[in-house]
Amino acid sequence: YVDGKIRFQGEDFKVTLAGDYSQNDDANGNGWQNENPAKSFFTYRFLMGASGFTAPGSATGQLLFGALGDTALAALPAAYVNPQQGKFDTVGSIEHHALQKDYGASATADIDLPLFTLTSITAFRWNQSQFRGDVGVGNVPIAGFETNFRRRFIYQEVRMVSTGDGPFTWLAGATYFHEKIQNSLASVVLGLTFPPTIATTKTDAYSGYAQGEYELTDKLKAIASVRYITETKSALYPAQVVTIFNFAPGTPVPGRPQGLVPGQAVPKATGSTGVDKFLPSFTLSYGLDGGGNAYARWARGLKTGGANPLVHPAQTLGTINAFKPEKVDTYEIGLKTNLFDRKVQLNTAIFYNDYRNLQITRTGYTGLAFVLINAGKAETYGAEAALNWQVSPVFSLAANIGYLHARYIDFKSPGIPQLQVAPFDLSGNTMVQSPEWQGGLTANLDMPITDQYNLSGTLLYSYISKYFTSDENSASVSQDGFSLVNLRLGVRTEDNKYGVYLSVKNVFDKRYALFGSFSGTSEYTIPGAPRIIGAQVEVKF
Repeated sequence: YVDGKIRFQGEDFKVTLAGDYSQNDDANGNGWQNENPAKSFFTYRFLMGASGFTAPGSATGQLLFGALGDTALAALPAAYVNPQQGKFDTVGSIEHHALQKDYGASATADIDLPLFTLTSITAFRWNQSQFRGDVGVGNVPIAGFETNFRRRFIYQEVRMVSTGDGPFTWLAGATYFHEKIQNSLASVVLGLTFPPTIATTKTDAYSGYAQGEYELTDKLKAIASVRYITETKSALYPAQVVTIFNFAPGTPVPGRPQGLVPGQAVPKATGSTGVDKFLPSFTLSYGLDGGGNAYARWARGLKTGGANPLVHPAQTLGTINAFKPEKVDTYEIGLKTNLFDRKVQLNTAIFYNDYRNLQITRTGYTGLAFVLINAGKAETYGAEAALNWQVSPVFSLAANIGYLHARYIDFKSPGIPQLQVAPFDLSGNTMVQSPEWQGGLTANLDMPITDQYNLSGTLLYSYISKYFTSDENSASVSQDGFSLVNLRLGVRTEDNKYGVYLSVKNVFDKRYALFGSFSGTSEYTIPGAPRIIGAQVEVKF
């Protein structure tokens, strides 16, 4: 990872140029552990039922191999077993791999004018990502994939911020965002590679916003804002050759071939979605003696919808896997205060979030990517507190704790035959990766050891209670509560321009799951990083 900034400054203006580049090329974040090897073994036998097993051949296997012919049959190893896994070892007949390259540049200009400061932000970003693996999570190929994404976007913002001293202050601005993503997904079924599904998605979004702040008294002020957004997302599926998967012979869909049908030439298809929305917010803030404030806030938020680029409409009887915008109303009451001559800062808050059309991924069309759908309604509420204590000029402590209740209120479907999404009712389940409790302790040391050098270090302890990684709240891919400890210690120069540090992440080598999936063919989790010992050299100029 490399980044840098250059600043040019005059009497009434400044211009900042920034850029960065990063690259990751390993299995980090994309290695899977099989939580139910017996299910993977059964899936393989089920699909390979026509290949000479003494067990009767499955209807799915007959359909599959009827389409491909006997020459395509793979052989199951006679001594097939799932290999033993260490707590960080991952399994896959296709190497789990992640390649990510990312770079960007930006230019920010600030000009001081008589009544306001004018700011312009121009940014460009480019990203390339590639992921591959096998959702069968075994040592024989079952259902592999390789995805490739190339993303480019440009962003422009112009903003005005008032500089007056009166009881009323304001800011206003406008933004433009354009994004283009080239997507592809290649499937590998039982070791046989099929042509990728290819699509290009584009986003064009404009917004205008304004905020006003008025001092009602010397302590009480009101803040109101509004943002208007208009956005269009389009998906282009060029003419191509696709593979149609249908491994549900018991529930045929009219118009869809049974089994696996490769090499289907399909014409170009397009789809688009759009949204136009006002997003208001309102805050009341009361200043406290000694600094800090008590506040109450309401805001409306939006996460725009779109179309799934990895599922071609020809594979779903002409149905584009489109999903609606996600909406949320947020309510929050909080307190920020200074104590003991500002040596201690205490921040607390309680909140409630009301979600509509929450965007969710579900296992759907066999052999393809997850489909994207909307949950009707969900809610979260909770409380959080953070305490910072400057014990001495060279030593500080911090602590935080949070409670969260996160539930799907209305999340059910009679099924979506075109996408092969089975009927489900998950209303009342806990939302994924939503632990009930979180907390942490941090100790920071920055102590002079000579006139030129400081000893600098951080010790971080964190705790997360049990959470689920699947909407079904499956116990097999859930994560029990766990603790992590990270440490960083080194020496820096007194002016903070140079530093040398030793760091240890996950000091006690704790195994925990970042993500998991539960389906009819496999159950797997993605473990977090093991203990990592590293060294850093910092140079600031």
